[in-house]
Amino acid sequence: MASANNHGQGNGDTGSASGNNQGHGGVGSHDPDHDHDNDSGHGHPDHDHDAPCYCRGTLILTKRGEVRIEDLAIGDMVVTISGEAKPIKWIGRRSYAGQFISGNRAVLPIVVRAGALAPHIPVRDLWVSPRHALLLDGVFVPAELLVNAQAILQAEAVDQVDYFHLEFEAHEVILAEGTPAESYVEYDNRHGFHNAHEFAALYPDDTRPSFGYCLPLAEPGMPELSVIRARLFERAATLGHSATADPDLHLVIDTIIVAA
Repeated sequence: MASANNHGQGNGDTGSASGNNQGHGGVGSHDPDHDHDNDSGHGHPDHDHDAPCYCRGTLILTKRGEVRIEDLAIGDMVVTISGEAKPIKWIGRRSYAGQFISGNRAVLPIVVRAGALAPHIPVRDLWVSPRHALLLDGVFVPAELLVNAQAILQAEAVDQVDYFHLEFEAHEVILAEGTPAESYVEYDNRHGFHNAHEFAALYPDDTRPSFGYCLPLAEPGMPELSVIRARLFERAATLGHSATADPDLHLVIDTIIVAA
């Protein structure tokens, strides 16, 4: 089984889709401090509400420059889209062994190829979980709603995926691989992280309300979403990706189907 590791290469080459992200191990690497190789993902019954996350290796813009998400710590200052740096309140972590999530589109990562959203956005391939939202046209759009089988693809198999999310005092827009994307917002999904107990221990008196989105969240059928998808479809063709209206289109990469 091939892995889709987060390579973090900044060449912006989106002309081909590789199933491997080699370099800093976003998907398919082993984290000895958070070993959940035997986690089937079945411990959380509603995967439709699985917590959005970034994959290991994602570069986050901080006051000291871009830092791999797995190297960040509570209290580190992360630059928000306003230019103001905010301290990390909590970092959620979860990992899945590939054999337990094969074909599970609620959990398998999505890659947004370098330049897929706009010139140099992302700067490098950005790997996120399906529900992770990116900021486009003033709305948060979950990555799963952007998959187009061209420049935005979902893996159907990985060796292992390690997910991380960053929480601040409020919902924020941060820069991941140069892409405006959301921070963690609690909506009855904190249990989706393997270290959820840490938050309760650190902040026993936290009373912030759930669903505190700082901007609207796109949903299927919204007119804004159709406009965004059409624009990204055209951009994918401009970048040299094969464009087709076939709803069953898929790519076969290293014997793994990456489907829309």
